[in-house]
Amino acid sequence: MKIQFTKSVEETRAKLSICTLIVTLVAAFGLLASATKTVQASPVVIDPGNVGDTFFFNQFTFDEFDGQALDGSQITFDFLFSDMKYLEVVNTFFDSASFRIRFTTNGQVSDPPTAFANVTGFLSDENGQSILGVSGAGGTTSGNAGVVSLLFNGLTEGLIFHDIHFTFDLPTLPGRQITGAILQIATDDLSFRVGAPTQAVPEPSTLTLILLGLAAFVMRGRLRTAGTPA
Repeated sequence: MKIQFTKSVEETRAKLSICTLIVTLVAAFGLLASATKTVQASPVVIDPGNVGDTFFFNQFTFDEFDGQALDGSQITFDFLFSDMKYLEVVNTFFDSASFRIRFTTNGQVSDPPTAFANVTGFLSDENGQSILGVSGAGGTTSGNAGVVSLLFNGLTEGLIFHDIHFTFDLPTLPGRQITGAILQIATDDLSFRVGAPTQAVPEPSTLTLILLGLAAFVMRGRLRTAGTPA
């Protein structure tokens, strides 16, 4: 009887070990299935306009995300301005503006709580460092389109930024993919002026000193040549 009891205990332990292993594997598979894939996209370069132009509304079409499946991935990327241009805040009355991306897709999209979720971003300087974080953000879907929005407060007169950073989660909609996108910049009683870095030009006095120095160097060389015996 004692031997049979021991054998029964060992069998029970073995069965429990197998069950534990199965539960662990199922849990691990579930974690892998639910893990969010992060896509670090290349910067999207846009031309904000001619240097000196001002605007309170503007929009830019881009196609870098065409073909991206709505697979629940987390997307993170930056909008950069071409030719090292930047935007400067001018004519402020209120200090807020919104930056929206409108995506179109190849079919109807629903609006669950997770659609275009976890939206965030910031404005950054020429080194990519954040200079202003979002005051509000969100994402919606309607028909065959989805929108992610960043709202910024604290856009004070003279603030300069070189790029706009976005991070958000795509919805999970099998068979759906992005077919087009537009960035829209809209403000409330302020404007953005397009600027670009300028090369340093020597002041007139500095330029004059340089020219005088060169002239003196040339004259000295000529005098030495003239004083050399034939």
